[in-house]
Amino acid sequence: MARFQSNADRIASPQVRSVSFHFALAALSMLLLGLAFPSPGWWPLAHIALVPMTLMASWADRGKRLFWTSFVASYLWWLVMLGWLIGVTGGGYAALAAYMALYYPAFLLLWRLIDRRHQWPAAITVPLVFVSLEYIRGTFLQGGMAWFGLGHSQAPYLPSHGNRWLIQVADLAGDWTISFVVAATNGFIVDLIRASLTPSHNRSRLRALLPSTILWLLIFGGTLFYGVANTRPPSNNTVPVAVIQTNISQNNKLSPTTEQMVADWQRLIELTRQAIAHDPKPLIIVWPETVVPFPVNPEQRAVYERQRADGTGGNELLFHEAISALALEQRVHLFVGSGAVLPDTHPRQRLNSVFHYLPTGEQSPDWYSKIDRVPFGEYIPWVENWPWLKALFLKYLSPYGPGNDYSLTPGDRRVVFTVPRDSDSIRVTAPICFEDAFARSCLALCYDRSGKRSDIMLNLTNDGWYPGTDQGLQHVQMAAIRSVENRVPMARSVNTGVSCFIDSNGRIVSIVEKEGRVQEVDGLAVHTMAIDSRSTLFGKVGTGPVFVLMCVMFLLAAESLSKRPSFRGPPKR
Repeated sequence: MARFQSNADRIASPQVRSVSFHFALAALSMLLLGLAFPSPGWWPLAHIALVPMTLMASWADRGKRLFWTSFVASYLWWLVMLGWLIGVTGGGYAALAAYMALYYPAFLLLWRLIDRRHQWPAAITVPLVFVSLEYIRGTFLQGGMAWFGLGHSQAPYLPSHGNRWLIQVADLAGDWTISFVVAATNGFIVDLIRASLTPSHNRSRLRALLPSTILWLLIFGGTLFYGVANTRPPSNNTVPVAVIQTNISQNNKLSPTTEQMVADWQRLIELTRQAIAHDPKPLIIVWPETVVPFPVNPEQRAVYERQRADGTGGNELLFHEAISALALEQRVHLFVGSGAVLPDTHPRQRLNSVFHYLPTGEQSPDWYSKIDRVPFGEYIPWVENWPWLKALFLKYLSPYGPGNDYSLTPGDRRVVFTVPRDSDSIRVTAPICFEDAFARSCLALCYDRSGKRSDIMLNLTNDGWYPGTDQGLQHVQMAAIRSVENRVPMARSVNTGVSCFIDSNGRIVSIVEKEGRVQEVDGLAVHTMAIDSRSTLFGKVGTGPVFVLMCVMFLLAAESLSKRPSFRGPPKR
């Protein structure tokens, strides 16, 4: 049971020993966090979700008990929230959940360490520690796993959500800026609760709470003011774009029958022609990731042509020829997702690519291949030089089955496509699949040392791996924040959904919907995208401010640890 100190100056820090009480507070935080994400997506809950577990860290009798109880609750949470991975890699799903579960206990222990040493307002120490760890887990160790960042919960994922002012600060230092604001509110509530337990006069309580109140008002109020001031109306510089959403199950993509492949292809062409007939006619049409059954890169096409000439080939070239004929006939720019093969390399290299077909019917010499691959999903990290170990990984962690080495080669250039207009050109970048889930990927595509180099982003994705889950809606939230970070609107063409248009304020302005459903349906959407001329601070400095924040946090933790604080009992306040 919870035991409270009798000493009056320690009533603000009750000494909690009960394991069940530890679990109750940790479970409450996990529940609130889960409800903040789609679905149901009750985003305001994120502003109080960290409070129960942070109070537990303040009151816990022992650090070891705090760690293992919070780890168990966190592990169960990640197992639930990452449940959409089960059908892809059961072993990888369990291992990833275990790794991710370490971050919440680490947050509690580091915050407890700094709080006991410095006794600063939690309104600043909670975001300091939480955001630093969120940056680490989303950046390091094979590119990180950025899913379920605290700030992501604040982003919209449907057109009905309208503008979200809080997410506008992402253009300052990335989505971690939003997480900082949300975590600061949690910290302020912790300060409020702890001050209310202090056995002192009202004036003393107010005096103790004043620094936290001022900090929170500056952070939260400043964020709201910035959000309102930087939510801009659409510009007059626009371009009509169409996105096509196919509904091809992953089984049909991996092991298609000839009949199914033909039917899927005919439906794709039918939807494309419907989009072309729209008024205004789209200048650009986007197809989903790897929707073309056979590679269409020049090197592999040359192989197909030789095979056709000597009578040993099949109909692989027909797909390239059909795309070329469609672009020429309708005078549109087609951006298509296809695999690419470099047949003259050893071993033969496979890539995940975007190809641009011009209104002349020609394929642009510039094509982009995915650079930031998904660990275990598109390559096996760490074991490339250990065949026996790689075989074990393929057997237990591969989504394709044992013996099937599906590794992709990363691209080597961040390509900017050019789409000419009557008086100027549109600069187009095309993050593939989960590249729009990572701040660094879209940042590198949209900015370089010379400044902003992208007018619109086209995201080509296949979410057919995760049917019937909320993964697609969560993916949209991260894409919305990418548009704010760079002030570049995005068109998403996603197999099985969610395909949509996102403006540079992060608002979902149009979505592919059929009979009230946005997933596991096919369809199209056409929207006139407004180009935003603004450059962002994030585009100029990148993750530098968050890196500095992380360094400050570790310096504080090291300094606190050097004083040998006790992890047992309540702090002396």
